[in-house]
Amino acid sequence: MTPNINSPKKVQHFNRNKDSLWVRDVSVEKEVAKFLDKYFYHTAVNEFIRYQDKRRQLQGKDVRFSWDKLENIIVDEKVQSQYINKNLPTFAFEISSWFSGKRSEGWLFNPEKLTEYYLCIWIWAKRSWNPSSDDITKLDCLLIKRQDIIDYLKKEGFSKEKILKREKEIIKSGIKGPIDKRKHSFIYFYKTNRLAEKPFNVIIRKNKLVELSTRHFVVTKEGFEIL
Repeated sequence: MTPNINSPKKVQHFNRNKDSLWVRDVSVEKEVAKFLDKYFYHTAVNEFIRYQDKRRQLQGKDVRFSWDKLENIIVDEKVQSQYINKNLPTFAFEISSWFSGKRSEGWLFNPEKLTEYYLCIWIWAKRSWNPSSDDITKLDCLLIKRQDIIDYLKKEGFSKEKILKREKEIIKSGIKGPIDKRKHSFIYFYKTNRLAEKPFNVIIRKNKLVELSTRHFVVTKEGFEIL
């Protein structure tokens, strides 16, 4: 579920003139979940549970499973729903978003989220707008430990405190689009107003995420392959 803007799984109360994108994101996320359930989770992992209730989803819990030495890990699926068939070379991690009339903490640093791993997903499908699970041909997946992302950002000089300080500066300035893109090889910021939730994201390049990942694998209708 611009570099990818991953819509949080919340009941949003917006006056949206951009409602169709949000609805589309949710629809694509559901179809990707169906595809993963059928062609990956039920064949590759053990002790699999998909959480359907809103309370747990709001805690950053989409699925739980065991896989080899990974035992009962809690995973939040993040889908590049607006960039189907694009192979975008980056992924967005939410620092904040507009919710219920105020800016709220995003899912990356939010201590209320119980997420242990993110499953970052790039989609290929027969059609790029609102594909069904049957339309999906391939998912490129990175399973990345949440703390590893936070630790990497801190090591590169982007601690939570520094990122939140930069966020305030950027929002106050009214700047939007890519920000600080030339200051670091693998990291930059992105502020967008084209989505109802107006997210502020930190963007990390895919090749660095591959290095940070615990598993890199591809899922097709023929099965899955670890890369």
